[in-house]
Amino acid sequence: MCLPKKPKKNINETVATTTSGPRNFIDRIVEPRSIELINHLENPIRAIITPTPVKNLKYLNIMKLGGIGFDIDGNYQKQELVIMPQSIKKVLLDNSKFYVSAFILIKGKWKKLWISRLFRSSGSINFLDRHIEEAEYSSEYITTEV
Repeated sequence: MCLPKKPKKNINETVATTTSGPRNFIDRIVEPRSIELINHLENPIRAIITPTPVKNLKYLNIMKLGGIGFDIDGNYQKQELVIMPQSIKKVLLDNSKFYVSAFILIKGKWKKLWISRLFRSSGSINFLDRHIEEAEYSSEYITTEV
């Protein structure tokens, strides 16, 4: 017996329920360091997400009313993903600030939209029609596989 296929979700309905501003209180508690990348375009998006350094408290000297020190820890792995047209990807993050480099496939060539643009994990990143226009004026990005 073959079960009927689930109809594909309409991105406009999904996006209407997805906040584009700050996430609600419950979402921030459940997944405090995550972000949704929402592609409203008919073109694929290639995104590379890189965390900012993670700072840990090294020492706190209250006697002298000062002296807070931080360590910067860890090896940072970039997250590289493709977001297909009219779809959403949810990404978990190392910390609340991160950098995004984004490229749009236009006429068979990856065009640069952003390189290392700083974001916070308090909302969603939406790729809109105006981003195609911006990317068309940039140079072609030659992909390199790692």
